[in-house]
Amino acid sequence: MLAAGTRVRVRPEAAIRLSLDAEGRLDGLPFMDEMWAWCGREAVVERPVVRLLVEGTGYRELRDTWLLVGARCDGSAHGGCRRRCTLLWKGAWLEPLGEGAAGDPSGEAEAGARGGAGAGGAADAPCQGQGAVLLAASRPAGTLRVGTALRELRAGLLTPAGLGLRLARMGLDRLRWQARKLPAAVEARRRRVVPPSPPLAPGQLVRVRSWPEIRRTLDARQKLRGLHFADAMRAWCGRTTRILDRVDRYRVEETGRFVTLRDTWLLEDAWCDGSPFHDCPRRCLWLWRGAWLEPVEGGP
Repeated sequence: MLAAGTRVRVRPEAAIRLSLDAEGRLDGLPFMDEMWAWCGREAVVERPVVRLLVEGTGYRELRDTWLLVGARCDGSAHGGCRRRCTLLWKGAWLEPLGEGAAGDPSGEAEAGARGGAGAGGAADAPCQGQGAVLLAASRPAGTLRVGTALRELRAGLLTPAGLGLRLARMGLDRLRWQARKLPAAVEARRRRVVPPSPPLAPGQLVRVRSWPEIRRTLDARQKLRGLHFADAMRAWCGRTTRILDRVDRYRVEETGRFVTLRDTWLLEDAWCDGSPFHDCPRRCLWLWRGAWLEPVEGGP
């Protein structure tokens, strides 16, 4: 049984292939082409994946599935997708080496970029970031399903106090949803002010604009040109960080289709911590419009 902080080695290619079925999957979860580069490499277990949110479907339960610190998909085998999803690993693909430090999640950008992100690859290859694939590799797990909650408690992912906090968040989310109905008409009439997007590039130092500035760019649905600014993203307002990548091609999880994006960016340390989605562990990177960012003087 693995645990957070355990140092592991990804098993050799031959051993992993023996674990896969004819479709290249184990328990429905594909071992994607981007993952072969990890074979033989050492890594640190970040946490088990007991339950996660599948967009457009709801919460799903997985067995013997783990996250590794810094292991993100570079999209090179999936049509150059720039979503950089966190990779999911079955226990059979990992060989424990002993206990190690928990690692630094800020290393995700460097580790995820190893091997290069090309624009090739088969866009229709099985993908862990595709809703239909995740459904096949999991089973339903409601937010308050008792068995799932017990597994989270045993794995140390949830405490009794944390369960109470989850219930409180559910109630608060419901109240927020109801509260947004009233000012929707007012928001629709609000004059939007969208500043020109500055010239940006990966590696550039930027500051996320203040919430009042960003709010002025949003429509009544809290979107700018169709891209939603989530409430949880407000925690980054005013922060200085670096651009991780430009997102010009993106696979929509719910449909599996690719869309082309313009003026959309990933930031190095700006990922979802799961708190808005009842502790979903996927650590998805937020998408940012250029109008929400401003270059920092003196930054590269």
